[in-house]
Amino acid sequence: METNKKDPKDILLNNFPELLSNPKYSETIEYFNDLTTIIYEDAFVPYILDLINEKNPDNQEKLDKAFDMIEEMLDDENFNTHCLAEVSFIEPFLVKLEPTKDVERYLRPKSIETARELARKWFKIDPDTWEATA
Repeated sequence: METNKKDPKDILLNNFPELLSNPKYSETIEYFNDLTTIIYEDAFVPYILDLINEKNPDNQEKLDKAFDMIEEMLDDENFNTHCLAEVSFIEPFLVKLEPTKDVERYLRPKSIETARELARKWFKIDPDTWEATA
């Protein structure tokens, strides 16, 4: 497989090759091969949530790598890469984890800023307290 160092799907699969060896994630990746947005939302987010839910300290390195990668994508000058991180990772991450202040312990500064803005807009949550607004 030829890879592109700037392609978000290639970056994901190079950093997390285990996604391809686990049918829970690989089926989505294979079926939606050309739809990177769906791969991030329907394979990568569930993978990250599984790592979090396992509560295994050995997963911390993978979680750090994942959230560092998302932070780099948010900083990317390419608008599509930035949007991919926001719409296909942070937004579904918030939806599936239920937005509370607790999500901030996983996120990096730019990701926190993005998550707070999404929480305010989509979930009607005060981004400072992570509590519902009237």
